[in-house]
Amino acid sequence: MKFIIILFFVGSALAQPVLDSIYVIDSTSAYFSQAVPLDDGGYILSGAQFEGRNSFWRVARMNAQREITWSRIFLSNPFFTMNEITVTDDAILVPGEITVPIDSNTSTSASMAVAYSLDGDSLWANPFEDSLNYVKFSSACAAPDGGFYILGVIGIIEGTRFNHQIRLLRVTSTGEVVWDRRYGGIDYDAGGTIVRLAGDSLLVTALAVRNNVYNVEFMWTNLDGDSLGATLFPLDDSAYIYYPHHLYRRSDGWDFLWLVDYGSNDNTDSTFWLRTDFSGEVQFQRMLSAPTNSMQNFAPANDDFLTTGYSPFGTQNRNVVSGRANVAGYWYYNDPVDLPFSQEGYGFVPNDDEIIEVIGRSATSDSTGGNPCIFYLGGGGFSSYLYPIPALLEFGVVELDSAATRELGLSITWDSSVTITDFAVPDWAALSLDVPVTIQAGETLHCQAVFRPNALTQFTDTIHIFSDARNQDLGIPIHGAAPYPECRPSLATVNFFWTFVGDSVRRPLSIRNTGTVPLHIDPIAEPVPFFLDSTGPFVVPADSYAVLWFEFWPDSGIDYERLMILNSDDPGGPDTVRLLGRGIAQEVDANDRPELPTEFAVYPAYPNPFNATVSIRFDLPVTETVELVLFDLQGRRVKSVLSEVLNAGSRVVHIDGESLASGIYFARISTEAEHVVQKLLLVR
Repeated sequence: MKFIIILFFVGSALAQPVLDSIYVIDSTSAYFSQAVPLDDGGYILSGAQFEGRNSFWRVARMNAQREITWSRIFLSNPFFTMNEITVTDDAILVPGEITVPIDSNTSTSASMAVAYSLDGDSLWANPFEDSLNYVKFSSACAAPDGGFYILGVIGIIEGTRFNHQIRLLRVTSTGEVVWDRRYGGIDYDAGGTIVRLAGDSLLVTALAVRNNVYNVEFMWTNLDGDSLGATLFPLDDSAYIYYPHHLYRRSDGWDFLWLVDYGSNDNTDSTFWLRTDFSGEVQFQRMLSAPTNSMQNFAPANDDFLTTGYSPFGTQNRNVVSGRANVAGYWYYNDPVDLPFSQEGYGFVPNDDEIIEVIGRSATSDSTGGNPCIFYLGGGGFSSYLYPIPALLEFGVVELDSAATRELGLSITWDSSVTITDFAVPDWAALSLDVPVTIQAGETLHCQAVFRPNALTQFTDTIHIFSDARNQDLGIPIHGAAPYPECRPSLATVNFFWTFVGDSVRRPLSIRNTGTVPLHIDPIAEPVPFFLDSTGPFVVPADSYAVLWFEFWPDSGIDYERLMILNSDDPGGPDTVRLLGRGIAQEVDANDRPELPTEFAVYPAYPNPFNATVSIRFDLPVTETVELVLFDLQGRRVKSVLSEVLNAGSRVVHIDGESLASGIYFARISTEAEHVVQKLLLVR
């Protein structure tokens, strides 16, 4: 069996490329995100196609003349994810995730792998699912006999939590499972990329969480899935991996590239770059930020890497973004290619020319959604970028009325000089920089940054340096803090939902001190009928938490809303937590006519998660037929709990889960005019 190895060859010019031409592949509303080369000069393409509000997986073959010879679509869904395809001499494997509808308003997800021949014939499709566990596929590679190895994650319910493990399947050329292996699962493990190595072994990259620390894991196995060893690479700042992520083979080792999410809303993506030798020894780790929230793909370029994507959401017309970074962790360029109408880049077409080929979609007018296309980008000869060393000024904790200094270097990426004309700093910082000043190619300008805290709090801002570089306004984040306590309630609102008068419900609330010194909380005034096990005072150590337990004890059938005030030595305080609950009268006097509901309403199930019985309360404004049906994760009908005519009023229905397996279920409560679906978790 011959295997296709994808290699990217690009030109050595480092200037920001400009648009040479756009080739529209066909007139469908679609895009392609991956192009795998074939021996005849053509490619297997993968992506998506759209018809109205429906989305399809799309796989196609393009010949050397850039013509589509066949195209296949699979599964119409409002949402789907198709991961990297695998191509051999005989077959194309497409792993991904699809939407499974439960009813007209509710859906869940399931994993799927689909195989096609190189002529576009459908070979097999298999969800590899079960009725209980969450499954997600991420990558695949070819097996020696024409089958495949498929990598992903499986979530198994253990007690009251999900245990996420790496899942590796070995399947035949007809999609039948040979073996199914699980790895990890101490905290959280999720498979990412798999490649077959010379010498009959496999390399699996994964996300592994150990003691709340995020790690990249390289794990080696033999072809039967037996582990041969593993290496963990701790991530800076607990950066969470999300798609896309890619593993590339170099002549002396591996490059692993992925996007990281720090939860910011500033339209900034960050790329993490891990380089190792073949044994897993780290050569460097890099984190690069870019002013776009839509980076989509990577490609190696000599010792550097290329990236493509499109300008942020919310812009009227998106532009294709192209970038190139070096091993020092800085961008040669990362800019939108200014184009008419809306354009999006999703991946690269491998070639050995000076032209960079970005595959994606292009709107040919301001009224079209976009057609699949190839953007041909050539050299442009633009001026240099200005970049800082380090990229982030982190001062840590500094005593009030003291000062700390850090050295800051300013350099450029190309051969044109850059003149700094001005700069701006926050009032609690300073910069020893005389302007104007010019930086020549190959030089680094050194200066001192100073942090002077003037309050017991955290300080986060940006130093701005203005120049005639490509990035005329260089922003350098600056962080610091004076010793401070910080009161962080885990919830802004604690809802006890409904409770019968005379009964009680308990709920916890954690108060975390995210500051650097102990937090002191004053005695708390109890917001009756919400009672505290202990009213304090409390002392919460730095980077720790305290748990407050409430008991809701309603004394009448009304809605309750109270505010709990947390007075502390947090300089940003006091903090307020909202407490909600509803009392339900268990008996009604015969002379008292209860007030009927005015609209159909369903209240959250309680308890949820549950391990035996769960109760759902709903309001019925008129007498009519009510049906309550339970479905499993695959949308299959499990049991009919209720189907009868009910009088107007408030009702409580109890669902017995004794005969059910642990897992996720959906309860659909329907009247003649409308319905509501609730998600339930049964844990044994």
